[in-house]
Formats: sequence, structure tokens, C-alpha cells
Amino acid sequence: MHLLLPFIGRLVIFLEGFLRGKVKKVSEPYYLSDAVLEIPDAAIEALRKETGHLFNNAIKIISSTLNLTPDEIRSDDNLIQLIDSKKRMVKTDIDDYYESRIKPLYNAIVAFVSQAQVDADPDQLARLYDLRTASQDIVEAVKDVKHLQKNLVGFAVSDNASIQREYNAIRFQLAILLRKIEQIRSETETEEDEDMTSLALDELKVEVERSDILVNGSLDHLIRGNLITSDMATSLMNDSTYARHVANNLIAMARVLFTPYEPEMKEIKDDMALLEDEIDAILDEK
Repeated sequence: MHLLLPFIGRLVIFLEGFLRGKVKKVSEPYYLSDAVLEIPDAAIEALRKETGHLFNNAIKIISSTLNLTPDEIRSDDNLIQLIDSKKRMVKTDIDDYYESRIKPLYNAIVAFVSQAQVDADPDQLARLYDLRTASQDIVEAVKDVKHLQKNLVGFAVSDNASIQREYNAIRFQLAILLRKIEQIRSETETEEDEDMTSLALDELKVEVERSDILVNGSLDHLIRGNLITSDMATSLMNDSTYARHVANNLIAMARVLFTPYEPEMKEIKDDMALLEDEIDAILDEK
């Protein structure tokens, strides 16, 4: 035992460093607390900010899955050139990130809303529910990105130029969507015209539908021209659907989170938002 004494200090330092590296960093709520529960308006604002925190975490995992960084998403850099320069994809551990950065915040948000309902009036209650739904939209977007990842990584280096191009197009569509949502958030923070924000989100929704290969004829062209195999076509159909779900969930989230909430105007704004048949009519005109 005496022979080991000179080495105990080093051993302790080594074990502390080793165990510290094994501890998983888990996101904790920044804004939710028992104190703000006492005041419904303060609770709503805290929940809005926490949902923004959840979205920030989601941007990190979604952009990483696209082989981009959040800074590149928010920059003015040419996204097509960035994607073309990063053809070899690196697989992201979405499960680990979800368990440590997404799920804990979402659970906290759900619990907070349940506690905050007690003294809220109907309008405040509706806002709490809207924000909870927005956080759920974020969670669903991350889950759909996980389904996308396998083929994004695999087909990014495919010998088939057509399938590689289509999957790079999915990466671009989601990246440009994130960039535009971040621009909308920035404009909202500087108190830009809220009607323009709503219109910008409508334009994003139309663009998502226009880019859908099941709608615009791209998939049929690839199949008829024998440019991709039947297996590739099936994967592309499924992944195009996942990408559309990601986009629509993020747009729905942004409509709640980044447009000012005015209870007396909510019904009017909901009526003004484009319905599915109106989007179809716009696409038919193009």
C-alpha cells in the first residue's frame, strides 16, 4: 500500500477527468420556474422563451444532420455551394442528442403548462396550449430528421448522380427553410410588420409544396427515364415525405412562436392563413 501512495494523487486526477467525460450534458430549462407560475402573463412569456430555447437546440441537430453548422445556416453564404463542398456526410448521433437536449426541455415544457393552467383565463390558456403544440412540432421535426439521416448519408456519396442530386436538394430545401425562419425570427425581434411575417410563412408553405417531388413530377421523370432504381425511388418517396413533415412542423412552430399573439385577432389571422386547397390553387397557377 505504501508503494502506491506516490501515485494516488495522479490516479484521483485521472479518474475525475475520466468520469467527468462520461457525464452526459443535459439541457435544463432557462426560463421556467415556480416563481413565474404565480403570474399567468409571466408564465406565458417564460414558456415562449423556453420554446425558443428548444428550437435553438433543434437547429443544432437538424443543421448537423444536413452536414452544416447553425452559423452557416444563419449566414449569407451560398447554401448550394456549401452543400456541394460537403458531399461526404458525417452521421450524427441524433438519439443521444434527443435524449440530452430535446426530450428534457420538452418534458419540462409539458409539465410547466400543466401547472400554469390553474389561474389562466381562456385566452391565456389558449396561448399556453399553442406554445405547447409549437414545442411538440419541434420535437416531431427532430424525429423526422432522424428518419432522413440514413439515406442522406448513404446517397450523398452515391455513384448515381441523379439520386445524389435529389438528396442534396432535400438538404438545400431544409437548410433554406431554417435560414428563412431564422430571418423571420430576427425581423420579429426588431418589431417588423407582423402581417408580412404571416405572409412570409405562407410563402414558405407554398414553396414546400412546390418542391415536393411527388407533386412536381420530378419522381415520375426519374423513374420513366430509368435514372434511379425502384429501391431508390421508394426511398426518395419516403424521405421526401419526411422532409415535408419537418418543414410543415417548423412552419407551424414559427407561426406560433414568431408572430405576435393578440387574442382578439387570432381568429382573423387563422382565417387569413392559407388553407390546403388555396395552396393547391396557387401551385396549379404556376
